[in-house]
Amino acid sequence: MSKKLRNHILKYSYERSDGVLLFPCDDVIYINHSCNSNTLGTPFGFDIAVRDIKSGEEITYDYRMFFENKWRGDNYYTEFTCRCGEPNCDRIIQFITPRHPAPRKLAQEWRSKITSSLRLIRLVDQPLWGDLLRVKNKYILKLNTKKGKAI
Repeated sequence: MSKKLRNHILKYSYERSDGVLLFPCDDVIYINHSCNSNTLGTPFGFDIAVRDIKSGEEITYDYRMFFENKWRGDNYYTEFTCRCGEPNCDRIIQFITPRHPAPRKLAQEWRSKITSSLRLIRLVDQPLWGDLLRVKNKYILKLNTKKGKAI
């Protein structure tokens, strides 16, 4: 791998605590932050829509969920100024680290949104479901659709 390519990957990748580098590719590089995002990450290794997304609406993500973040190079920072314009905007976004955990209220809000969406996952057409199950075969997600509860 060339030095130029290596530096590019290191600059724009996200490192998990286990050392694995996640490099944004395809259209994911166009997903912006919002303090009221319409998608969030699950503990099962995939992201999920946490509310209906209208046709033409921008897909957004709460960057604070990158809690294992170790940005490198010119991208090294622990906070940034937010201009999402949401009524609940925090204005200054601080990344969550083991030393700076998410405020309890925010963590509860994320958990509530994710749990509610997981309860509905089988009630909405999931065109990528087969791909997800093949790629994430190490995760076992059991859904009790009668009770609408994720187990």
